Amino acid sequence: MGNNPHIIGFPHRFPFLIKMLDLLQARTDVLFTTADDIADWYSAEDSR
Repeated sequence: MGNNPHIIGFPHRFPFLIKMLDLLQARTDVLFTTADDIADWYSAEDSR
């Protein structure tokens, strides 16, 4: 999920972002990763 700083960057929205991240991190079916990790995975899968 990408977050645009012009949308989420308002101080009154920050508590909602924190709550959402806390809820997502508590789940076992959610993965936090980086674009580099996704690109590495894709490259490995594409080379099969």
